[in-house]
Amino acid sequence: MAGHADSFGNGTIGNNAALRIDQHSDATLANTVTGSGTLTKTGAGTLTLTGVNSYSGGTDLKQGGLAVGNNSALGSGELAMHEGTTLGFAADGLTLAKPC
Repeated sequence: MAGHADSFGNGTIGNNAALRIDQHSDATLANTVTGSGTLTKTGAGTLTLTGVNSYSGGTDLKQGGLAVGNNSALGSGELAMHEGTTLGFAADGLTLAKPC
């Protein structure tokens, strides 16, 4: 499944394969992402994840930025960051237990 943050509508995204978000401008994905699949972020914009996510396939930040809105925004898999990408925090008091 692929698109930008606004293309997924509202509600839970069941992801048991690969979810690619191509975000060229800054946006927020408030949906909850579940399943065993991966989340890949491309595009120059910053994507803010605010859903309480439980996907387990990991997060691959290939381009741009990713902002974390809560402790479980990145699901339960590993986080891979490519050269030139940024990780930010969209809330105070976060505790992330993510292997990079």
